[in-house]
Amino acid sequence: MNVRSTSGFASVSFWIGALFLALGCSQGSDIRIGPPDTSTTSPPTEVPVQAPKEPSTPVAPVLPATARYRLLCDDRYPPYLMAISSLASPSGFGAGISVVEEADKKTTGLEQHEKPLIVNLPKFGQARILFSARKLQRDSSVFESPRSVFIADTDIVTRSGVAHDIGPEVIPASAILTRADAENLAVRTFGVSDQGRYLLLGQSAGYTIFDSTTLLTLGQLKTGDASQFVNPHLRESDMTFVVSEMSGGAFTSRIYSLSKVTDPKSILLLGTIDKLRRPLVAVGRDANESYAALDIDNRLVVVTPVKSSSSVTRSTIADLPESLSKKEGRLASSVGFWREMKSKELRAVVAFENFKRRPAGRPPLFQIEQTFVRPLAIDETKMKATAFGKDFEYPVDALRSVESGLSGGAFPGVSEIQTSPDGRAVFALFPGLHSSQLYRLTANGLNRVSQEACSHLSIGVEL
Repeated sequence: MNVRSTSGFASVSFWIGALFLALGCSQGSDIRIGPPDTSTTSPPTEVPVQAPKEPSTPVAPVLPATARYRLLCDDRYPPYLMAISSLASPSGFGAGISVVEEADKKTTGLEQHEKPLIVNLPKFGQARILFSARKLQRDSSVFESPRSVFIADTDIVTRSGVAHDIGPEVIPASAILTRADAENLAVRTFGVSDQGRYLLLGQSAGYTIFDSTTLLTLGQLKTGDASQFVNPHLRESDMTFVVSEMSGGAFTSRIYSLSKVTDPKSILLLGTIDKLRRPLVAVGRDANESYAALDIDNRLVVVTPVKSSSSVTRSTIADLPESLSKKEGRLASSVGFWREMKSKELRAVVAFENFKRRPAGRPPLFQIEQTFVRPLAIDETKMKATAFGKDFEYPVDALRSVESGLSGGAFPGVSEIQTSPDGRAVFALFPGLHSSQLYRLTANGLNRVSQEACSHLSIGVEL
């Protein structure tokens, strides 16, 4: 195995300081926000119905010196929900959660729990989550039922929870799924607003917004069929909504301004950003904060929404391996972004992978040519991203999984790099045996978090 890191080293002390400070086309008529429509769904009996209030500007929480994070994902074969603490040791394990549906005479339970999203963490050991699953039918003639989206209050200590069905899950179009496989990308047709106040459920005309407490329908975002428009994201501080479609073999993201959930006159298309390898992700929760992604030319695209439009920059990453120009190896399309708290400078973490498939072997075997994980400083004025600190080696266990051909998928590699909601920690899913393994980026490199296999990562802050 030949593993090398490229150049771009800076002072370790600077990287440590920066990491710990930071770590963490249609117009408005497309979208209709209408009055509550309780015919779509009804709230669970134990949840009191109350009129939802308009969001206010969030106040940043006072975090302890060492924040705790709760990580939700689905484990494999068949998938089920898994909760992992950021304090878990490399040899530790998470907590598998058994979720049952509210009394339903037609079903006997749920199976194949996938794609969990944290709605909120009410207190330590508890999590309110959104996820998809399949119902087990009592009628033996029904071989397989369609998937639905559920919301559940779970107790991580007792590893249990009760789920409420909020509607059928729309399956993404085949072209999107094919592209997602090539990029190791998780795609969803449902979502949660960044502070957990609203739920987003994909339907044939777009996305329905629910109040996450009462489960009352608040309106519809008519962006188009959710099978074609995926990975919805709603930021509460400025009510920007992002959704993405496939166009020309790449993703195109649309950014809308909703302002108020119940005010249809305030809706506006701010921008359409094309040629992305992945849908845009939010850099942070603050109002008017940027969204970002990697484009098909390996540039870091940064989009800043403003009142009536958005500004876009595409920054070139300096000192990438020459092998990229020969189409040998690739940057993983998953990038972690954050903004430093004091300097307000934009940062990112990327991973380069050059895995060369050997001509023989079953399962397919790979030779490791070059890998590294690199922190970047993004200068939008010069439209250039340069390395700061040192490059980190790819996790050794991940390299072994790739070499053995047991990491799963036709394109082995890191599937997700995510920054925590408070902007103070970075977690990533690297190749593991038949699945992915969870790691945390620290000043000294990548540390494994538990032995659990993990897919579809969601991160929450436990105070």
